[in-house]
Amino acid sequence: MKISNRADLALILVTFFSSSGWIFSKLALEEMPPFGFIGLRFLMAGLLLGIFCSADFKRLSIGQWQGAAKVGVAQALAMLIWILAVASSSQLGEGGFLTSLYMILVPILGRLFFGSKIKPEVLIAFPVTLAGMALLVLDGGWAFEPAQGLFLLSALFLALHFNLNSTYGRQVPLIPLASIQLMVVGVAGLLTSLWLEQWPAQVSRTAWYWLTLSVVVSTSLRFLLQTWAQKYSDPGKAALLLVLEPVWIALMSIILLGEVMTLQKVAGCMLILLALFISRWRQLSQWKLSV
Repeated sequence: MKISNRADLALILVTFFSSSGWIFSKLALEEMPPFGFIGLRFLMAGLLLGIFCSADFKRLSIGQWQGAAKVGVAQALAMLIWILAVASSSQLGEGGFLTSLYMILVPILGRLFFGSKIKPEVLIAFPVTLAGMALLVLDGGWAFEPAQGLFLLSALFLALHFNLNSTYGRQVPLIPLASIQLMVVGVAGLLTSLWLEQWPAQVSRTAWYWLTLSVVVSTSLRFLLQTWAQKYSDPGKAALLLVLEPVWIALMSIILLGEVMTLQKVAGCMLILLALFISRWRQLSQWKLSV
């Protein structure tokens, strides 16, 4: 099998591993407090990734450490809001599509804060996105749930993190950059947990098992695999494959958690998925031409 084909299969696994993190997190939160869980997950994942780049840490300048840490703060805000949404949501599948909107928000925030140009396909995708969101929140009347708002807010901070990463993270090697950011999220989560939360007297082995899977599979292994795969996969094809993530989340939520979506909500999710494809149309069309 060609290495490009192996990379494509790896990217499908990446979306699967990332989506599984939603399920692992939801199950672990049955016994663990949200901020404490996200703190442990990201700190342990950051330390685990650090094993693979310990030599690179020594070569980073103070400025590089500070830049990576600053970007990590934006990621921390996104993840702390996201874990609250996961803890309070009864519809993870719906939340997956709402969170995936960060892909469309990236160029919009890039224009507002960094002066970058917005491509025409993003402008076309935006009203489709709004239509999809309307179908999700207007299910039998205006019923905007707190979890929906939190998912959207986390998407906003994820888009900000993406822009900051692109702006300030170019001078830092990829794996050390990710490791530092993950550790920043972990420390922020644990400090917030110490301030606001109280841990139960006992946590079962099952909850620790879900946490371990979140650390190893959904965070560390997922990132290492994605880093390798994107080196060898066609950018347009990679863009298409990574859009699968909210679809996996919805399927897993229905199969494993027994969630049920109304036809109107399904239609809303499909419109958001269509908007994601439209926003990446340039990359997808380039891939078609290269086949």
